[in-house]
Amino acid sequence: MILKEVTGYDFLDLSQEELERWGMPGGPSKRLVKFAKECKELKKRHFRRTAV
Repeated sequence: MILKEVTGYDFLDLSQEELERWGMPGGPSKRLVKFAKECKELKKRHFRRTAV
């Protein structure tokens, strides 16, 4: 796998295709993208709660 640095909110927008292009196998890349989407959703929910 090629070493890449992903910072901040860019992590939440990674795609499985990007991770696979960087050399990450399909299974781990799929799980990582799912985790990033869950984090993004939690962030949205937290923001909505604190903004009200």
